Amino acid sequence: QPALAQEMLEQAIALSEGISDQLTHARTLEMLAENKLNLGFPDEAERLRQQAQALRSGNSSEDALSVRVKIRTGRLNDARTVLEQWAEDERFSSNGRFPHAYRETKLLLAFVHVLQGEVEGALPFIYESIELGELHNLPFVSAMAQVRLGDARQLMTDDGALADAIRAYRSAIDTGKQLAVVRVQATASRGLARAYGVSGDLDAARMVAREGVALSKEVGDGWLAAHVELALGSALAFAHQHTEAIEVLRRAVDGFRGVGDEFCLAAAWLWLGLAYRESRQPEHASAALNEALTRCLAQGYDFLLTRPSLLGSPDLRRMYPLLAEISAHGVDRHARYAAQLLAAAGLPKLELHPGYQLRVFTLGEFRVWRGTQEIQSSDWQRDKARQLFQLFITRRGRRLQREEITETLWAEAKPDAAWRDFRVALNALFKALEPNRSADAPSAYIGRDGSTYFLRPEADVWVDAAALERACDLAAKSPDDWVAMKGLETALTEYVGDYLADAPYEAWARSERERLQGMSLRAMESLAAFKLAHTYPADAIYWCEQILKRDNCWENAYRIAMRAYAEQGNRAQAMRIFERCINTLHDELGVTPSPQTLAVHDLLLHAD
Repeated sequence: QPALAQEMLEQAIALSEGISDQLTHARTLEMLAENKLNLGFPDEAERLRQQAQALRSGNSSEDALSVRVKIRTGRLNDARTVLEQWAEDERFSSNGRFPHAYRETKLLLAFVHVLQGEVEGALPFIYESIELGELHNLPFVSAMAQVRLGDARQLMTDDGALADAIRAYRSAIDTGKQLAVVRVQATASRGLARAYGVSGDLDAARMVAREGVALSKEVGDGWLAAHVELALGSALAFAHQHTEAIEVLRRAVDGFRGVGDEFCLAAAWLWLGLAYRESRQPEHASAALNEALTRCLAQGYDFLLTRPSLLGSPDLRRMYPLLAEISAHGVDRHARYAAQLLAAAGLPKLELHPGYQLRVFTLGEFRVWRGTQEIQSSDWQRDKARQLFQLFITRRGRRLQREEITETLWAEAKPDAAWRDFRVALNALFKALEPNRSADAPSAYIGRDGSTYFLRPEADVWVDAAALERACDLAAKSPDDWVAMKGLETALTEYVGDYLADAPYEAWARSERERLQGMSLRAMESLAAFKLAHTYPADAIYWCEQILKRDNCWENAYRIAMRAYAEQGNRAQAMRIFERCINTLHDELGVTPSPQTLAVHDLLLHAD
């Protein structure tokens, strides 16, 4: 409780200055420095720490307090460098080279990792800290380890991750109450507010944040109070509660500005930029983003925009519209920086983005997801809007003349009626894909150039058929057969049906359907042959059956299956496959098996 400790420590400093024991005076300065940091004055803390170091040894060296100063002022990489060296030294020392910092090294390093969005790097330190707390009965260490576990679980996407995070924070709060250490409760409240907000429980997030801010102010820690405000403000912005988010985030900015934390300022300005943009306040959004990007550029905070992190967005695509606008219209250095970040995300030359990715499933049942929300049948408003989008997906990479579109989808209508119906369908398509787009704004997905229309090549769209095609192409070019086949197997697992199966009679879909079917069957054949060659006969049989479900006259699938059953020692089943081949080819095509198939049969028939 630094607010209560401050007056007593200042009295102690005055008393220690009058004695000859320099070590006592140094220790008192260190305690005051620690207290100043906890009150949110990192510069004063560092000055006092260096005075104490000079009294002790005549020179300044790194210690736990100096590292915490670095973290609280946004010098994360500097702090990480020191902590990683300590962790390495402690690993090879039975007693630990830094007894005072030992309990803090791993916890601080875990905190830096989650701030930078590196969960896998944080987890080992968190689990070691949990074990250390239990082994030596250190409840404070255990509580802080639970806070860090909550931080890490928030950034993970497996089922139950958020629920686990909430339990971890609650456990830390309970321990903090038992110890009567308010700081633990306030620190856990910061994470808990974010977790509740991300899970959609904004009322719980508001309540926890109010408690966290009150507790932080009770102990006099403005930095921690600003952290809680940022957690709530980002959750509100993520949930589109923009007016409230802006109010809360402005308080966070003021708090971090007062303590000189450049990293947290970058994060707070970034969330403010999002809230301003989505509430259609472009001038405020531009100013906030300039503040954020200036700090990101200067300090290397790219991870706020390139991977999920504790102070960043759970969904990075919510930030892509900001980057797209800066890339297209920002000042030179910010524009180049934003373009680099988008290119690294696989979206070069992006000028428009709605804040989510379209995921289009064309193999089997046609389904489209707008971010995490599936477009329902009613959202299309009319079947022709849905068909129009299917046509754009099928002809992706091509520009379609208006007449080509109307002749394809409205072949029976007169030109004027077809043109009218096309415009109605196009407007319905825009509303289905981008319901929040202004009527006069260009679409992020469908482009227009005069009388031609097209699916934007730079748009953030994932199509299962395109992913399958890429996997087949990579498999054919890869020098590593195992890697190639693994990727191919993953992609083919998604081939659950024919291309646009709900449009079986549309000529414009038929050619693409046949092309993809032939490509996938050849890929399955390659995979089956690979599995057989590497002594996985059961897998080879599975892929042969997948081929024959789609084309029961694919003769090489019978040959591979025969050999696979023989490999399993099941010659009788191999012969049954041969009989099935004979009957199918006779019934479907009126032909007999090829010499290659007969040769496999003879080989198996006469094998010892």
